[in-house]
Amino acid sequence: MRLPDSVEYTVRRRGNASEDEWRSRFREARQDLEEARAALDRSMKELEEVGGSTPQWKVAPPGIPQAQASPTDVAADPGTPLNYRLSVEIRRHREEIKRAEQALTDLEIEANLAGVPDDWRH
Repeated sequence: MRLPDSVEYTVRRRGNASEDEWRSRFREARQDLEEARAALDRSMKELEEVGGSTPQWKVAPPGIPQAQASPTDVAADPGTPLNYRLSVEIRRHREEIKRAEQALTDLEIEANLAGVPDDWRH
């Protein structure tokens, strides 16, 4: 069984993926990065709203006296306007951004090695 000679396949492939597959992979990688950045922005905005109501932020992780606290740590103490949950959320979002940036960089490297044209990366 054979296909007729008149049948042609015009799917261009690079690195074992078609143009549409490369475009999809880049779109998803950029979307992941945008979503991670938006989540961090939302958490930072919440931090500003909560922290803006007091003249001086009281920040410390649970169990550490206020004088020893670093400015980026947040207490779970009910007397503190900021809470530990928010600082953990911000830290997680920053890690997600780093992961998404690395994934996009890795995809760029993979595309470079496969000889993927620039117009397939949009």
